[in-house]
Amino acid sequence: MKSLFILLLCSILFTQSFAQKTSITGKLPGFSYGLVTLSRPTKSLMYDTPNIAVLKTNIDKTGAFSFNLESIDNELVILKISDSTGNKTFLKQFFYIRKGYNLTLTEGNQTEIIITGNGADDNHLKGIETFYNVGEAKQDSVPDRIYSAINNFYSRDKAVLDSISKIYHLSANCKEALQYHLKYARLSSFYNEYGNLRINMRDEVARNKQSWENTFKALQNEVELSDEKALVAPSYHEYLKTFLDRRYEDAIDDFYDRPSDFYREWFANDSIAAESIMKKDAMNQLKQKLIEKHFTAKVKEQMYALLLDLMVERQLFANVESIFNDFKHQFPKSEFSIYFEKPFADAIARYKNQLTDKMVFVDSLENWDNILTHFKGKTIFLDMWGTWCAPCRQDINQHSAALKKYFENKGLTFLYITNHDTDQEKWKQLIAFYNLEGSHIFASRNLSQEIMKNIKGTGYPTYAIIDRYGKVELSRTQSPMQREALIQQIEEVLRR
Repeated sequence: MKSLFILLLCSILFTQSFAQKTSITGKLPGFSYGLVTLSRPTKSLMYDTPNIAVLKTNIDKTGAFSFNLESIDNELVILKISDSTGNKTFLKQFFYIRKGYNLTLTEGNQTEIIITGNGADDNHLKGIETFYNVGEAKQDSVPDRIYSAINNFYSRDKAVLDSISKIYHLSANCKEALQYHLKYARLSSFYNEYGNLRINMRDEVARNKQSWENTFKALQNEVELSDEKALVAPSYHEYLKTFLDRRYEDAIDDFYDRPSDFYREWFANDSIAAESIMKKDAMNQLKQKLIEKHFTAKVKEQMYALLLDLMVERQLFANVESIFNDFKHQFPKSEFSIYFEKPFADAIARYKNQLTDKMVFVDSLENWDNILTHFKGKTIFLDMWGTWCAPCRQDINQHSAALKKYFENKGLTFLYITNHDTDQEKWKQLIAFYNLEGSHIFASRNLSQEIMKNIKGTGYPTYAIIDRYGKVELSRTQSPMQREALIQQIEEVLRR
């Protein structure tokens, strides 16, 4: 009797364990050798962590593929099936994943994909948009057509969801996640379009700012800004990012155009403190103030993680220690901490770096000919960068040390010219931070323009190679740098 009880218990435990397995598998002979990508938009801050935000697997020659999704629960993901190059997409739609869902994809007539298995009722979601594309309205400096296009997408998606709900037995959690996605999709799309227009049509949009603000208010009045339950929705995460960006841009506009308003809003009318802090850190601390003002609880944790992620991505580490400590103090058990401990520890250590005699500052070079004369007979790798330029800092962080090591004692001189900078103290601090051994020039605006004209550069960073005879070659790789291609080109020049 006792042994029978143990057998039954083991059977129950095995069944429960098996039921908790979560997977998507497929048998799609028509798509053999294709690629399946599963994106987790609500985990985008972990994009650079392997097997977290984006999962990929190949479809084998029989059409089989499989994803183990044990770490996913109550999440809207995006599944895409494409050819082996990733250029042609056969399917792209939302899937809703809960613990224990075991979904199977097979082919029907005319390569229609059929979804069966545990959780299938929650996953007939084809037709619900992942992003709203407003078409020609992208060129409008007023919000009317964009607002209308976004509302049309929303109405269509709502009708699709209503239709799906009548045909299939959507679980309450799945339906809630989709409803939250639709609830914030209009705002995320609207803010995205506005952000693009602010760059491409800045003056025209500025003249119509009140119209944009009125539309923002109309949309925002329909939702909560800080809504913890909405974190299940991809569109809410996108909205949070764009909201922070747009509010930051508004604050920066105030700083330059309405300084008294800026001092009052963010620094209690202390203009001296404001000017000092903004000179050293024009982004991190101000975004932290915005987060503290607008967000609470779990959403505030998400927004801090967004800011911390942006600091790593853009290599902007001003006030890193104080901001990270504030985050850990408020959210001591946050799952995000583990992703930031190492890069921030490295950044804090690098801020202690000092300038060395291998960092040579070259003065009194007023034109391009002066530069060629000064470095005559040397082969030069020229990096046109700026402390303000995120792609410049990213490439320097990722490649400069490796390039120096590869070309050590091979006769290559590294020349870094900073462009459109005004703060020499900040410039030298970053040179020490990145341990940029080589020659350095702090270029005037006129010198920057002359150099870019001579090397045929069009943006920052721009990379060029100057041989020992003074002949200039624009690098075949620009940003983001392809290091191996650059090394090959430099070696070709060194052999001349």
